[in-house]
Amino acid sequence: KKKIIIIIIIIRHSRLQYEALRCHCGGKRQCPSSIETCITSDSVCISANFYGVSQPFYFRGCYRERDCRKVNYPGLSSASCCSTDLCN
Repeated sequence: KKKIIIIIIIIRHSRLQYEALRCHCGGKRQCPSSIETCITSDSVCISANFYGVSQPFYFRGCYRERDCRKVNYPGLSSASCCSTDLCN
């Protein structure tokens, strides 16, 4: 009985470890499809708008969590990051 419980715990842990975050992808970010699978564990989904430039643009996709706040510049850009599948 203990072996079965241990095996179940290992399987659940392994499954969680390999489920990668998926984000909508588009705008200036070049992607092979409209959904991108993030490859690093520190990824979040981002939706960013840059409007303080001569030609405003946006992008959506995977992004590093620690860099997300760096994209918000009042008057130049705004961004929101989230950590659930297809949240952007």
